[in-house]
Amino acid sequence: MEIEPLISGSKWSMIHLLSEKSRSPTELAEKTGTSIANISQQLRLLEVAGIVKKERCGSREKGKPHMLFSLNGDTAYIAAICSGFSEKKMIPADAHHQAVLRIWMLTSPEMHLSLERFYLEAEKILGVSSIAANPDSKKIMVIAKDKDSEKKVSEIKTDLEVTVAGEKQAGRMPAGYACIYSR
Repeated sequence: MEIEPLISGSKWSMIHLLSEKSRSPTELAEKTGTSIANISQQLRLLEVAGIVKKERCGSREKGKPHMLFSLNGDTAYIAAICSGFSEKKMIPADAHHQAVLRIWMLTSPEMHLSLERFYLEAEKILGVSSIAANPDSKKIMVIAKDKDSEKKVSEIKTDLEVTVAGEKQAGRMPAGYACIYSR
């Protein structure tokens, strides 16, 4: 089955909404401004393709959802269009793949290599709980669980400006930062 038609237009909007949390067809219809009949048809296509899954709710109350849909695992659809190399494929996306993909999705390509190298070193440190980047300022913020981890992070060589903070800062990421990695 060709994947491109399934990850474009209104289906992409549904996938994006389902990446946030499980939702009922009614909720998806409200959020996308589409009819429930259209949403149900599109959900069936996404389910057959293995992109989404449905689960029955215990609710028998009138007006409450009987069925919730969610993503069927973490995957990435990758397409490369380069001189001498072009390929597209769907791959399982574990935490490492997701971090690398988040780095590549940053708007500042000049930051990609430095941030990738930094991430590969920092994620080895057990006390690192999250890494975020600000692509506009070439800054990284790392949340570390303990002083030893903070010290190890500060010793990583990089051309990016790194701020290391303790767990208390975890819920207060400054504006403009995008989460790259989180344990």
